[in-house]
Amino acid sequence: MVCHLRSAKLPVGYPAMPSWIITCRNCRVAFEHTKINDYTLSNFLDPVKPEIRPEGVELACPKCGHTAVYKRTDLFYRHDSAFRAGTQG
Repeated sequence: MVCHLRSAKLPVGYPAMPSWIITCRNCRVAFEHTKINDYTLSNFLDPVKPEIRPEGVELACPKCGHTAVYKRTDLFYRHDSAFRAGTQG
């Protein structure tokens, strides 16, 4: 199963919501895996990674289309206004 993630487009200057991102192993572009909608102080100070099956999940990069299997250890927390899904900021 291949999951294709859609990149969200935010207006310029709009503060990005925090999210869990993955970096493509092929083109090294960061893309959003999961948006953190419950933006609380505890999520900011001690964010909890979303669950991913132990064997990983196959994802396709929205920029180059490369597919790879990613595990929970591949997720990184990102919250800054320079990041936009599908780009590096």
